[in-house]
Amino acid sequence: MSTLTSTLCLCGCGLAITRRSRSGYRHGHHATKQHPGYDVDGQTGCWNWRGPANRYGYPQRVREKDGRRVMPYRLYYERQHGPVADGLQLDHLCRNRMCVNPAHLEAVTAAVNLWRRPVTKVNPDMVREVRRLRTAGIFIRTIAEKFGVSEATVSYILSGKTWREVA
Repeated sequence: MSTLTSTLCLCGCGLAITRRSRSGYRHGHHATKQHPGYDVDGQTGCWNWRGPANRYGYPQRVREKDGRRVMPYRLYYERQHGPVADGLQLDHLCRNRMCVNPAHLEAVTAAVNLWRRPVTKVNPDMVREVRRLRTAGIFIRTIAEKFGVSEATVSYILSGKTWREVA
């Protein structure tokens, strides 16, 4: 039976790596000084993370020096720009989920991040119309069917859980 040991990455980035003592296997791809954990795409400027992706297509979390687990792109962003303010999340302006280039990231509200998604059905005009229809007495189910979204989406808009900043 192999035992797990943790050590810091040799490149000085502060990420922890896990090594199985029997097999010598290192978990993650950020383990040597020869590479910084990403490949640079010459055409787009994206820093494509070399490590594994999670089921949503984003890089898997990595462990920092203090033991906290963070997304690699957040780690690179915070090193260049400082901590992300409470209530904000990072949006990939390049639309490449595996990109860790801090220049391709912007701290935005959840609503803005959702609005920028290419597959989103919700936009500021729709939010205003949802609120107008509900004020006029239209049922949430009817509004959801009209816009092709779930009743939960309409409820979140109306309660202010999402799209709070749209007047």
